[in-house]
Amino acid sequence: MHCHLHLLFMVIIFTSNPVLSEDKFIGDDISNQADQTFSFFKKWSCTSENEAPDCSSKDIDKIDIPLVFNSGNAIKFAHNKIEELYNPFYDNHNIIEIDFSTNKLNSITENVFANLSAVEKVDLSHNSLWTFDSETFSSMTNLQSLDLSFNGFSIIGPEIFSKLQKVKKLSLRNNNFHIIQDDTFEHLLALEELDLGDNQLSELPDQLFRYNLNLRLLCLSGNDFKKVPTEALAGIPRLYRLDLSRNKFVRLRYPAFKKLSSVNVLRLDDQPDLRSIGPQSFQGMDNLAYFYASNNDNLRFVDPKAFYDNTTDKPVQLQTFIFRHNSVTTMSGKLLDWDKLYEIDLTGNPWNCDCHLDWIIQVQIRDHLKPNLVCKHPTYLKDFQIFNMTSDQFKCSFLFNHEFTIIGTVLLIITISMIMVVFLYVIVKLLPCPKLRNPWRRSYGYSKVKVSRNGKNYDLEWDPALGDPK
Repeated sequence: MHCHLHLLFMVIIFTSNPVLSEDKFIGDDISNQADQTFSFFKKWSCTSENEAPDCSSKDIDKIDIPLVFNSGNAIKFAHNKIEELYNPFYDNHNIIEIDFSTNKLNSITENVFANLSAVEKVDLSHNSLWTFDSETFSSMTNLQSLDLSFNGFSIIGPEIFSKLQKVKKLSLRNNNFHIIQDDTFEHLLALEELDLGDNQLSELPDQLFRYNLNLRLLCLSGNDFKKVPTEALAGIPRLYRLDLSRNKFVRLRYPAFKKLSSVNVLRLDDQPDLRSIGPQSFQGMDNLAYFYASNNDNLRFVDPKAFYDNTTDKPVQLQTFIFRHNSVTTMSGKLLDWDKLYEIDLTGNPWNCDCHLDWIIQVQIRDHLKPNLVCKHPTYLKDFQIFNMTSDQFKCSFLFNHEFTIIGTVLLIITISMIMVVFLYVIVKLLPCPKLRNPWRRSYGYSKVKVSRNGKNYDLEWDPALGDPK
């Protein structure tokens, strides 16, 4: 699942003049390059009578001449086979978008974009780029959106972004980042949306976002975090949306989100290892309104006070609670102020419809928002529609209500009995008196005599009252 941090394409408004009029290109001193550009566009059928050239999906493998643009506001070469960019582009300062996505780019010479100072959006996603010269984007002082997703970057130094102080959207999704240096984003003072999803990050420097005071949307999904990078996130004063889906959390508990009071939307979907959500896990998230935690196959327990603030003993006032396809069988009616939610989705959980879940049919949910909930347990209620049930159907048997007491009592009796048996056995073994060692042997006044016969000794007993043995 991708974050909603993708970089949106700007609306492109083309001029009505024919793009390929040879007398319209920039400056007489580059008329030869204009002629070559005309031929290049014609060769690859990038031409159109009333629109700017679009060279996307033309099977182009290289651009071996400098290209000149005198009309239109986009350079489009998406979905080709281009491996290198080494010739500069020229324009009349109207180009605001460059799209080289889904090529085979592995190298961009530093002067390629040097003449494109008006550009606001660059899409270099789905290529094989792994490094840049520090001057690659230095002329793009008006750049606002940069997409470097689905490449091979493992490290990017802050110098790459040193002149990009107007960038608002940056995507580094699906690269090879294991570590992010703490000064990587220090020049991106206007940054509002950052996508670091689908990398191999397991931690973030505590001071990583100290200069990104305008950051609003952050995606960390699809990484290797085993715990929430609390200190790094706490340094973002205006963070509004946070996506931590598809990480390796096992348990969530206080103080994971203690300093994230500005976060309004939190996503915790598709966590394969998540087992439980503990008390006060979301304490400090005073403005949390939209909570998503779905498709967590091993999530079986949510503490009744997971959303509580222990200073007020009240839960966070959510507007949306999406909790689909987890493995939770029951949930406390005190978890949230259910009647004030605008949207609830609890479908796909194996609900145990006993007396602990009867609160759910009392929740005042508008009809069009009622989730399609069904019982999984007990067997006689399997597949029952929960919102078609009555409160007297949510029953707990006497055994169920007291099972822990009964089991505990039986175990205690068994334990005490075993201790007593062992104790008596030890006492009997340690006593020196044979009679006491065998207290069940009774004496009836019999006499004993030793008799030897054929080299063997025998003990004989007789009753003296019957006379002497013979």
